Amino acid sequence: MRYAKLMYRPYELLLRGGEKRQGCHVCVMNDRGESALGDVAPLFGRSVESLQEAMEQLKWCAQKLQHQEIDESLLASLDLFPSVAFGIESALCTWNQSSSHKVNVSVLLLGSEMDILQEAALYAKQGYTTAKIKVQQLSIDAIQRIIEKLHRTFRLRIDANASWTKEELCRCCAGLEQYIEYIEDPLHDISQGSPYPFALDAHYAIKDLTHLRALVYKPMVRGGLSMARQIYALTQSLGIKFVLSSSFESRIGHAAIIALARRLKLQEPIGIGTLFHIVEERYIDQWL
Repeated sequence: MRYAKLMYRPYELLLRGGEKRQGCHVCVMNDRGESALGDVAPLFGRSVESLQEAMEQLKWCAQKLQHQEIDESLLASLDLFPSVAFGIESALCTWNQSSSHKVNVSVLLLGSEMDILQEAALYAKQGYTTAKIKVQQLSIDAIQRIIEKLHRTFRLRIDANASWTKEELCRCCAGLEQYIEYIEDPLHDISQGSPYPFALDAHYAIKDLTHLRALVYKPMVRGGLSMARQIYALTQSLGIKFVLSSSFESRIGHAAIIALARRLKLQEPIGIGTLFHIVEERYIDQWL
């Protein structure tokens, strides 16, 4: 099947708390007149590319790929930015999505101690059983209280955003480690590992794998299906978990992550709780 046209359209998200997030949707049209959408939204501070650089590359792709047979090998040969590769691959995979594999979801809890406990109660009523808690802004005492109150209801994934020293990590986990599935990016310097079960998101380079439980994979930051397969194979060889995670992208981006989880037939709950933090999504320009 040949792909006749590629377009993109900038959007803006309004998130709970008033934050804004920008990206662009990609529309790929084939020679049958069918169209499919993907999402390109580099994450500030994490992605190697800016949104402007990604849009410039999409403009180049619109000319380069017109009327060509596009497949994984062709996209790999173009050395695309991770977000651009994810966006285009997601659109192309839409036409080949047939799996009915059930995808489990981890919700996202953030804010004050009260905010987290109130949100957790609502999610529990909806049947969710895995939760990721952002704790960088909380005191050690507050984190311990939250873990003690929620561990009977949820599998708990604690995200410290590489904000702790080893002393703070030990203070937080003392006596509570059995209630935590893992701590994501626990330390400023994780190169020597962690004394408690942990997961890596920001950086995968590490010497001591003793307590490593999972690699967290953000396709918007690291790339789409092709790269995800490689990291998934790595986790399989290490005997650890592969956890897909979102980057506050649009609803189309979240749908693409779910589709990727189905394609890989993942059993682990995926981190798309950011979806529930989108208040408004609007286009800020025409299709380009």
